[in-house]
Formats: sequence, C-alpha cells, structure tokens
Amino acid sequence: MARSVHISAALELSLPPSYASGGWTDVFQVSEIINLAVDLISFPVLLVVVSRTGLPRYRLFVAAIVAMVASHLFTIVEGVAFPELFNLAEHLSLLAASVLFFVGTVRYFLGSDGWTV
Repeated sequence: MARSVHISAALELSLPPSYASGGWTDVFQVSEIINLAVDLISFPVLLVVVSRTGLPRYRLFVAAIVAMVASHLFTIVEGVAFPELFNLAEHLSLLAASVLFFVGTVRYFLGSDGWTV
C-alpha cells in the first residue's frame, strides 16, 4: 500500500510502496537537487559567454551541456514517476553528452568550423 506524504493541506503526493519506508530521502537526494539548481543557474551565464565569443564550434559544447542538464532533471524525475523510463532517458542523455563533448573537442583541436570533422 502506498504511503501518502502531506506537503501542505492542499497538496498530497502518493509514493510507491518502495519509497514508503525511507521518506523523501529515497525519492530525492539533496545532491541531485543541488546539481540541477547549479545547472539552471550557470547555464544562462554560459549561454551569454558563448554567444559573445561568436565561435560556431562551441555549439556542440552547449548541446552537450543541455544533455547533461536534461540527465540531471531525469535523475530527479525518476524518483517520482516511471523510474525505468527516466533512468533510461538519464543514461541516454549522458551518452549523448559524452559523444557531443568528444566530437566538439576533436573539432576544436582540428580547427573545423563546419559540422563535419
């Protein structure tokens, strides 16, 4: 039987039985919330810096960071709903970020401004 957690008088969240024993620490880890908060605060700053440089090679690095932010978001959401789906999405996002960082690094050192290496 699922345990209900009362957030306020008007809002109630039902948790699956696997999370019923440990409370919110099983659903959300503080480090995951902090990671996402830092991502959401620093990403706009990064966009401003990158947009002022005017270097098109950095598109892949920005896309990789977007994939990393998405993976942090998926990490948090998987604790609440559809854990298998969001766990897969988290890992696919990290895979995409890794590939984008790798290709972006290769392109940076080769000096290519186009989309091909």
